[in-house]
Amino acid sequence: MTIGVWIGLVLTLTCAVAASPTHRIVRGDLSIVRGRIVALDGQRIILDVGDGAQHVTIPMSDVPAVLPAKATAAQPGPSLHLVDGQVLPGSPALIASSQDDMIAWIHPAFGQITIPLDQVRAVMLDAGLPGEVGDEDRVTLINGDELTGFVVSISDNVHIEYNGHKTQIPMDRVVAIVLANPSAQLIGSVAYLADDTIVRIASIRIEDDRVSLMYDDTHDITYALHDLIACVTDAEAWLPLAQFEPDGASTPKDRPFSPLPTAIDPDAPLGLSDILISGPIDVRYKLPAGVQRFAAQLVLPAECSAWGSFDAVLLVNDAEVFRQRLDRDHRTAAVNLPLTADALTIRIEGGEFGPIQDRLLIRDAMFLLAP
Repeated sequence: MTIGVWIGLVLTLTCAVAASPTHRIVRGDLSIVRGRIVALDGQRIILDVGDGAQHVTIPMSDVPAVLPAKATAAQPGPSLHLVDGQVLPGSPALIASSQDDMIAWIHPAFGQITIPLDQVRAVMLDAGLPGEVGDEDRVTLINGDELTGFVVSISDNVHIEYNGHKTQIPMDRVVAIVLANPSAQLIGSVAYLADDTIVRIASIRIEDDRVSLMYDDTHDITYALHDLIACVTDAEAWLPLAQFEPDGASTPKDRPFSPLPTAIDPDAPLGLSDILISGPIDVRYKLPAGVQRFAAQLVLPAECSAWGSFDAVLLVNDAEVFRQRLDRDHRTAAVNLPLTADALTIRIEGGEFGPIQDRLLIRDAMFLLAP
């Protein structure tokens, strides 16, 4: 498969420039173009990148993703989490006849859908997030009690086998169900929506400021264009840096401790959270096979501009490939590098004022993977 090809997507768009939200268009080389979508179909996307008089046309084969310029947080509520990272807000369909190996779920836009239980990570009824997956299924009740065992079915009651016993619990006594199913890779085309939906889609169509999403053969629903937070054509084609745990970190002898990198927004669309690193420090990441390119924006935060002064350095397999001084006069730097390696190190080297306010904010940090 070629990176950037919109697999399974058929797109058409005609909309008024003034009504369109501003999006960020990620190109096949991981560069980003900001603009208002004027027109889009299966062959091209036309952006207004000025005041309506300056248009840019980009082939869709060179657009692996569409991101928002600014996302709006949704009101938290009950949600169904799948093992591959899909999230469906809504509520369980409390039907006594539900099949043992399926859960019926009512999504606010898609309506009632059924999901095999072996694809479910968690049912969260208290607007929380799933905890760690254990060796057994876990049911948490409204009084705080937990039952662990094997969840047989979820309908108007939760049927669970635990400690050699079988019991059923009315759903109105339950706040969370976490199943011990293994995680899976999110694949294919994925839409991120303002109601916190993250869903694989068969197709998308956009026209007149409306987005029509085909979930399966029977669920074709419509959102306003401004509710489309992001979409990707192939979830396996790229990886955000924020989803990586550092493989190691080291600091100078005279500064024995620096906090590890922090993802500012772990729930950011596509996992593209800003990352904050305090220096001086070397942070090493082990990379997966198939990495082809790395791109990011390096920023000295405004609140650190009075004293912050350091070199931002990138090393690939311990060889320096990028260096840029960041200070009050030069607060940003763009990185976009071809990358064939198994390790990336991000280094903050202190400048003229020492380690005072030497903090690096990394934005839109992503890896492109080989097909």
